[in-house]
Amino acid sequence: MITDRIRPYAERLVAEAGDTVARAHLPHYHADAEGTVHKLRSLLDAAMTSLDAREPLHLARFVDDLAVDRFLAGYHVEEVLAVFNALEGAVWSLLVEIVPADTLVRDLGRIGAVFGAGKDQIASRYVELASQRHTHGVDVGRLAAVL
Repeated sequence: MITDRIRPYAERLVAEAGDTVARAHLPHYHADAEGTVHKLRSLLDAAMTSLDAREPLHLARFVDDLAVDRFLAGYHVEEVLAVFNALEGAVWSLLVEIVPADTLVRDLGRIGAVFGAGKDQIASRYVELASQRHTHGVDVGRLAAVL
């Protein structure tokens, strides 16, 4: 099973993804390296559960609450998705290194499906939450005053 190949490398994956996140200087993650490691571990665990259950939507359900928490805390969606991408990239790199060529495409497809479902849910939830707030991207009154 794919998770049997990934789990022994969990700490390495979290560390690599954490390094990527640190280099990105994401405002809500940069100042709290220990918290970021915890968040990455939780995300990896949820992804592994999805893969074990062969249920990509498990991760999507997990991140639904995460999206609400991050949105209300002022995280930009780009920050949250960058963390997903960092962890997914670390997993992809590991698989390319350790998985036999005859199963690599299948395994990468599974990883892509699980993380893709999670990222889609994050983005969808952010759009939903943003649409519930009455905000304008442009202050039309101020713009008119300038013109």
